[in-house]
Amino acid sequence: MTTKAQENAASGKMSESDLQSMHSRADAITYAVLAEVQHFEQHRIGNFRDYVTRYLAGQIQFYKSASSFRSLECDREWERIRCVPAKMVNWSP
Repeated sequence: MTTKAQENAASGKMSESDLQSMHSRADAITYAVLAEVQHFEQHRIGNFRDYVTRYLAGQIQFYKSASSFRSLECDREWERIRCVPAKMVNWSP
């Protein structure tokens, strides 16, 4: 498959050196674009990893605080129940 530039070079409308120069410029642009895409992809992965890390840390903190609150609540309830005389709750050992 030939490109338009190769056809122009074959027909004499473009010199061989112009064709080589055009190919080298196209290669440079291609490599630059690929490098930018790779750079943005690495940043995207890093940003996503940071986001997930912060999210999970927040979830852990939330559940730790919720469980400690629940634990305090249970401790208070246990103390309240333990202090009630057995006759008041109709319980006998």
